[in-house]
Amino acid sequence: MSQLAQPDIQSRRVPPAKRAMRAVWRFLPRCKLSYDAGKLITRSVLRPEKQPLRVAISFGGRIPMRLDLASFVANDLYCFDDHYESVTLRLWRRLARDARVILDIGSHIGTFALVAADTNPNARVIAVEADPANFAQLRAHSVAYPGVVAVHAAVADRAGQMWFCSGSENDGAGRLCTEQQATGNCVPIQTCTLTELCRQQHLVEVDLIKLDVEGFEHKLLVADSEFWGEFAPAHVIVELACDKAMPEQAEEVLRAMQRRGYTACRIQGLYAIPFGKPIDLANWHFFR
Repeated sequence: MSQLAQPDIQSRRVPPAKRAMRAVWRFLPRCKLSYDAGKLITRSVLRPEKQPLRVAISFGGRIPMRLDLASFVANDLYCFDDHYESVTLRLWRRLARDARVILDIGSHIGTFALVAADTNPNARVIAVEADPANFAQLRAHSVAYPGVVAVHAAVADRAGQMWFCSGSENDGAGRLCTEQQATGNCVPIQTCTLTELCRQQHLVEVDLIKLDVEGFEHKLLVADSEFWGEFAPAHVIVELACDKAMPEQAEEVLRAMQRRGYTACRIQGLYAIPFGKPIDLANWHFFR
């Protein structure tokens, strides 16, 4: 058993309600309904802990992970396990089975990268994360999977120096900014383009890519013509925030990908209660 899979003594301190939820969710169908219900509960009743609480789990019964339940995302991963974005994860697993080279841009602590490597041990998985704390966990998690290469970097539409500002409450909401922000923890960071990343990793092809870079998806999908011309992955999974009042930006993405020969399909919405939200936050699948 790997070190990550070793039971953590702090597991005994997990609130009984969270342990009960995790036990119940193991037996529910992996679908949008269980994901939405899980998010409703962890956004209202079983919110992240106020103090660090580190536990060890086997994600999906297979993948060793250590989680801090004070983390917004990790609390979700503990409470409803692989129901997390389950519709997207199901598609991701299917696509990863036949992929040789996979990019996970904005990998966080590695959930999608680890699922890909567990599904297809022969794949080379490049997992990229800009947040220093999340990257430390990503690197620790990837030790169990030789096919995963953890890269501490920020991917943007151009190379240069920008600021990475972590989310004040949601550790999965850190974002790149052109200048230092007044709120949140901001650190200077060098950026690279998708093409530069591929060349640094000596890649000649990419079969599957996931983009979750908190607002930079639009620029990467529209502006980075060099990457899409040279590598053109067969499948692209991307989190898109589409402003309902100003749909022009989303339409620009769809047009740009259509020109490159991709078909677009909305996979699943990421708001448990989407009604009244000014933005449609959802995962999309572009394929060719």
